[in-house]
Amino acid sequence: MVAYQKFHYKSFLSFYKDRPLPSRQAPPPSPIRPSSKLLKNRLVLQLKGRVPEMRRQFKKSDPLGQGFLSFRDFRQCLNLLGVNNSVDESFSEVASSLDHNLKGQINYEEFTSLCI
Repeated sequence: MVAYQKFHYKSFLSFYKDRPLPSRQAPPPSPIRPSSKLLKNRLVLQLKGRVPEMRRQFKKSDPLGQGFLSFRDFRQCLNLLGVNNSVDESFSEVASSLDHNLKGQINYEEFTSLCI
């Protein structure tokens, strides 16, 4: 059996009276990450009017002729086209937004929708 003792409220508070208050610093700002819509628009601007070059690069990146690229192959293809896509999370969002059938692959039509 636990014995509870009575205490005086003011004596309880006196323990905390002389202690400094914890400093309340604002949390560090989180890095601003560009939205997938902004990145997609940037991709569109960089690839606008480069359909023949994109077609050739797509075919090089799809040597088996399956008609689609994995996200990894898509990223490599964009790198070879000179498009910077270094932010991993944002690139994944952009690739997912292009993957209309949700198979984790970008087909040719989805690929060329960037530059048309």
